[in-house]
Amino acid sequence: MGRPGVKDKVRTRGKNQRVYLSGALDAHADQLHVGFWPRKNSDAFIEFLRSLLRDIADDTIHLVLDNYGVHKSKRTCAFLASEDGRRIKPIFLPTYSPWLSPIEITWRIVKGRAATNR
Repeated sequence: MGRPGVKDKVRTRGKNQRVYLSGALDAHADQLHVGFWPRKNSDAFIEFLRSLLRDIADDTIHLVLDNYGVHKSKRTCAFLASEDGRRIKPIFLPTYSPWLSPIEITWRIVKGRAATNR
């Protein structure tokens, strides 16, 4: 254990790399749509929305979202209001209510496995 306020460095093999995951659970098809991004920002989220539009037929997409900043950013709102994003209807959950979103169980499992390097 190191000195208080000083982070210890632990040497590991390989290179640790952060990857951010976006996902949506299709309740009708029982299918998980995922995307991996080098950054967690509005551009990555909009690209994920575009992938949903490509993957899901011409139906309206009702997308349940938490209140994370990129979900409500100016860029995201502009995309959703545009011709490209018109099929997506966002539904925002109340703040601090992750139990209302079925995909949270999936994230808990993924984070648990990633945190233990499995």
